[in-house]
Amino acid sequence: MGLDTRLVILQAVTSPYKSWLYHYLSEDFPNLHVVYFSESESIRSWDTSQADYNYNYTILKPGPLESHNPIAISVRLIAELNRLDPEIVIIPEYVYLPYWFGLFWSLFNKKLLIFFSESTAIDNPKKWIKEWIKRQMVSRCHWGIAQGSRSAAYMATLGMNPSNITIKGYSTNNQMYATGADAASVDKASIKLGLGLLEIVILYVGRLAPEKNIPRLLTAFKTIATENLAVSLLIVGNGPLESELHNQVMTENIPRVVFHPFVQSTDVPKFYGIADIFILPSLREPWGLVVNEAMSAGVPVVVSNRAGSAADLISPDTGIIIDPMDTDEISRSLKFLIDSPSERLRLSENARKKIGHFSSKNSAKRMAEGIERAQTYYYR
Repeated sequence: MGLDTRLVILQAVTSPYKSWLYHYLSEDFPNLHVVYFSESESIRSWDTSQADYNYNYTILKPGPLESHNPIAISVRLIAELNRLDPEIVIIPEYVYLPYWFGLFWSLFNKKLLIFFSESTAIDNPKKWIKEWIKRQMVSRCHWGIAQGSRSAAYMATLGMNPSNITIKGYSTNNQMYATGADAASVDKASIKLGLGLLEIVILYVGRLAPEKNIPRLLTAFKTIATENLAVSLLIVGNGPLESELHNQVMTENIPRVVFHPFVQSTDVPKFYGIADIFILPSLREPWGLVVNEAMSAGVPVVVSNRAGSAADLISPDTGIIIDPMDTDEISRSLKFLIDSPSERLRLSENARKKIGHFSSKNSAKRMAEGIERAQTYYYR
């Protein structure tokens, strides 16, 4: 089915993470065409110039998504769908108006509709009106492709038949993070020295936003830092809480916290290569691809139980799951790994084995199998 199938995926903006997935998916579906509504969005500064776009795509509008009228994008989208005339349309979200135009176009033209989502029941506060709107979209799609087990369960509550859901597994470019981290680890001591870091480095990578729970991480780290003078906390990223976090470090006199500005995905492996522990303490997190990155790099991970990745990637053999609201638990988990090099080594080795099943190539294969099952179901 795949070789001749005209498949369109709608996506709001370009992304280096999704480009790796689509690259491999196009091996099974050469007629894959990704329609991006715009090039970028204001809250992220990804440089996609080096992304692997070895598949067909269209960018409907240049520049950031927020600078364009959603109706204008929707009109352009309808014209593009008419031009491409796909047999299958994949819609990843409900929150932006052009996705609804894509839904209505597909229903009107009797196309196979697939809902592709990472959302979970606990990733954001739920309001009945939003849940009702989601159900209107999900229940009208013929098949679902979920990033993980939690997103599959949530999709079923929104009206998708559980038998019609394929779990793809969220993925990233494992090899890039593994090789980049290994290369950096050779110069680990000098890189740490250049950044002002001490012997043991706890790393956070991501946006500095309220849902990431960094203020509580800083409070937990203060307890650790007063007891262990050889530990540093490295925070890589930017966001709306940047000034507030700097102020917290100064006013609470939290020692050995180093802030580093946002870096592109190609530069992130260096930071994993010098890290001894990675932590994702988020209050809300549909998945948390940084967990994949850290595991690929062989860094022991401490992950919030709110992150979708915790359900599918983390077990006692691959990492530690924490309650992000419990400052003491965050401290205890980090202290445990700081004091146990053998446990860090065990988790590192097991994490790399586990994450191998979540490569972009493997995820694309599972997604392709889901699409083919959807075709069999739809044309039965």
